[in-house]
Amino acid sequence: MHRVALFPFATLVIFALVAVFNAIQPADGERVSGLTPVLASKLLVAGAATALGGWGLLQSVRVRRCLVSVPGALLSTLAILLVGTAMLANGDWAMISRASALIFCGYLVFTVTALVLVSAQDTARAMVVGGGVFLAITWALFLFVPSIGVFHEYTNDGTSTVPRMGGTNHPNGVAREAMVTVILCIALLRAGRLRESIPMLRWSWGSLLLLAVATLAATYSRTSILAGGVAIGAMLFDKLWGRYGAILVSGFAIMGLTGILVAGIMAPGDAGDSALSAVTKSGDVEELTSLTGRTTIWSEAIDWILQKPLTGYGMDSASSVMTKEAVGTHNLLLHVTFSGGVIAGLILITLLAMTAYHAAASQEPLVRGICTYVLVSGLVEDTLFESFPATLTLLWIMALIGPLVRSWNEASIAQQPSPDAADANILLHVTHSK
Repeated sequence: MHRVALFPFATLVIFALVAVFNAIQPADGERVSGLTPVLASKLLVAGAATALGGWGLLQSVRVRRCLVSVPGALLSTLAILLVGTAMLANGDWAMISRASALIFCGYLVFTVTALVLVSAQDTARAMVVGGGVFLAITWALFLFVPSIGVFHEYTNDGTSTVPRMGGTNHPNGVAREAMVTVILCIALLRAGRLRESIPMLRWSWGSLLLLAVATLAATYSRTSILAGGVAIGAMLFDKLWGRYGAILVSGFAIMGLTGILVAGIMAPGDAGDSALSAVTKSGDVEELTSLTGRTTIWSEAIDWILQKPLTGYGMDSASSVMTKEAVGTHNLLLHVTFSGGVIAGLILITLLAMTAYHAAASQEPLVRGICTYVLVSGLVEDTLFESFPATLTLLWIMALIGPLVRSWNEASIAQQPSPDAADANILLHVTHSK
């Protein structure tokens, strides 16, 4: 008899493919432009994830228990609500909204099934591998095909542009994937439950960490860098005591002060204004006070929401409904409320409260990092609930439901075999006769 862990292996492959394909969304591409190879790949991965998740839902008592737990029930209710509001959409974006809502449902069940099937360390490894492939593709376009890989963003004056790394996605989207890769690599490298023990893999994750940091610099995404910096602080705060912690804090402080000093010396004009201008793309301090135009976008999004407060416009509809300059709501709560109405917004507020709790109280550094990043980034970006959920969305779902699965696993160790234990054995292995 030969035992083959087919379903866990398939789960890890899907995680890696999600990190590669679902993050690809060219910034200047049309929303619906036929069945491109990338779109076909995304649909195939989503179909595989939905099939595996559906199988887990039918076969596993534990998966069903997760979905009726408090965070699981909230996520499930939100998913069903997004499907319902998408069915009411009647614009040109209706097909996108309906497909996006159904795809999110599939990935939700898949992610919960994955919590039962595979370990957290293997999941992190798979996502890091996929993230590395995505970053490699992005860098190849940036260096060798600049007509595609370089994104020229207009500044506030409407005439000058700032070159940023793009190609596979908007620079902010590329930066988000890079920062998620940074968080995963730190989780694998630092001491803890996910610590990588294989030396060669530790070197690989360290090298990928450097590539991700270089990507953040090339995308010039201040939002991702700021949110990621806070998230990394949340991951490492338990290490900031003692001699090494003092060295780390001193090093970051010196780097920050040096950067401010250099900016003040090199930039002309008033010292205060030049220091602020150094962190803007256009050199205009108004870029900061308006949060790079987001205050205007938020006002527009609220006006649209007030017109349809109960049903919203359907999932992922903001970029189609709002003005071309807005692109999206640039706020996680507005994004969900715009898509599913105020009830969906209230459910998200409850989920974000749970996210804040895990960010502060979790003993797992990766959970603290992901939850903190979602909270900070969600203030100024849509962050979650895309047409095809990317790595961050799946990690967020795992962060909310994972503690329940872990507590059940720990409790089952001291108990006799139960239906759940037998259920886990069925899920984990498929017997193959030779």
